[in-house]
Amino acid sequence: MLVQEIMKGLFFVERGYLNGNHFLYRSEQPVLIDTGYVSDFNITEKIMRQNISRFWKVFWLEAL
Repeated sequence: MLVQEIMKGLFFVERGYLNGNHFLYRSEQPVLIDTGYVSDFNITEKIMRQNISRFWKVFWLEAL
């Protein structure tokens, strides 16, 4: 899995073959664009929690 900041505040998360990739925009109201399947949301949530300090301010974690 690759997590890369492609522009200031915009991250690309590349998942494995046949999984959806993600775009994340860090702002006061963060945006997640998930091209995967709802059935894999538990994996998406795990990735977000593991990388939360890179994606969003720590206080946003409490809102999840």
